[in-house]
Amino acid sequence: MNVFTYGSLMFDQVWRRVVSGSYRRAEAALAGHHRRAVRGETYPGVIAAPGGSVEGVVYFDVTESDLARLDDFEGDPYERRSVMLAVAGEPIPAEVYLIRDPELLESDSWDVAGFERSGIFEFLANYCAPRGL
Repeated sequence: MNVFTYGSLMFDQVWRRVVSGSYRRAEAALAGHHRRAVRGETYPGVIAAPGGSVEGVVYFDVTESDLARLDDFEGDPYERRSVMLAVAGEPIPAEVYLIRDPELLESDSWDVAGFERSGIFEFLANYCAPRGL
């Protein structure tokens, strides 16, 4: 199964802590959605938004055991859904974790560069380390 990531899991430092396998990856886009910051957190959520588009990374052929790890990692605030992505202009099916409650989101887009620059360190300390990841 292909898995589209648009937040912390786009980054190898997080992805490799959550899954046990090694996967081919590519840049991808999810049309009809918008990525926003989660209130008070360093990570984002994605919701349906006509005309929107979210850039991210797709991992190919993720195993069932690693998909279960991802389900646990994402937890109750997110639900996994099947979507179609664009990869190099070609449509491919994938799973994505969408935020269940849009009220948890800020009105602003998530700052990918800010996360990469400094937010990732806070994320690793607050979310990965306590889980033994």
